[in-house]
Amino acid sequence: MPDHSLEDAAQACDVAFTDITPLQTATFVAAIAQRSYQIGPSPAQLSALELVRQAHRVISPTAVTDPTAGGTPALALVSQTMATLCEQVKWLWIQASQDFTPLMEGLSARRLRSGQAWTTGRVAIAGHLSLRSETNSPIVLDVTTGEWPLPELPLEARDILHLKTATALPQELWLVAELTTHITTWVRQRSPLLACLLDGQSITLSSPQDALFPEAKPAPRQLCFQILLHWLP
Repeated sequence: MPDHSLEDAAQACDVAFTDITPLQTATFVAAIAQRSYQIGPSPAQLSALELVRQAHRVISPTAVTDPTAGGTPALALVSQTMATLCEQVKWLWIQASQDFTPLMEGLSARRLRSGQAWTTGRVAIAGHLSLRSETNSPIVLDVTTGEWPLPELPLEARDILHLKTATALPQELWLVAELTTHITTWVRQRSPLLACLLDGQSITLSSPQDALFPEAKPAPRQLCFQILLHWLP
């Protein structure tokens, strides 16, 4: 049995972003983009939006899905538990990936791997939060459950997938690497906040036990949102 003690401990830890500026900027982009799409921007907002978009060139303002109603950020920027962060990221991901909802549940597909025959099964996408540091083992949590991912059969980047069910995708045949890139770009364009997390953000983890060792400072970690494809036989 794999040891998931790190993941179990991380769920209860508080997570704090080292620099919240990129996330504040992303929230601003979402708010202005939605206002521009709904009622039209003012000249000042257009100028501000253009300046910010220079740092987020892949974002499509008319397609942004991050909720900003009432000025409430879609992602809490203050310290919170990792379980709460997973929940927030899950809903951002669902909103940004509505066209790919069938893939979240798993689609009938065929897979072709070099030197092998076609096999039939299902392909599904998953969203993971990965926490890495120079001194500790990586921690990976599935955002849909807030827990460690269940073991899945890996897909290789050069595997060919034939999706047998009609989807919003522009084609039926994909290399795994190309389909992953297509979905990731789609999410980036619709969620400035997830675009920040896809790039990776520095965080610190803390827990109540840290008070017992005040001389020990939490080691910084890199938090990254990942979109993965896996195979279900």
